[in-house]
Amino acid sequence: MHTLYARKEPTTDSTLLSMEPNSKRRDTVIYHDKACTQPKARIPWHHKNRPISRKTVMLNCNQYLLEWLN
Repeated sequence: MHTLYARKEPTTDSTLLSMEPNSKRRDTVIYHDKACTQPKARIPWHHKNRPISRKTVMLNCNQYLLEWLN
């Protein structure tokens, strides 16, 4: 199984940021490479099935191992 890399980053939700410019909400961003230069997906903070600490993730009907980065 192919490995993807994930980390939490500040949200880009324009509606939330217009109401709370200094919001502490964090999206989960999944990258193709460990250097975090090729983003594959951004899952917003409000999405109920976003990975938080899972070891696998399903994107586009494919299952991937998930390695969390700080």
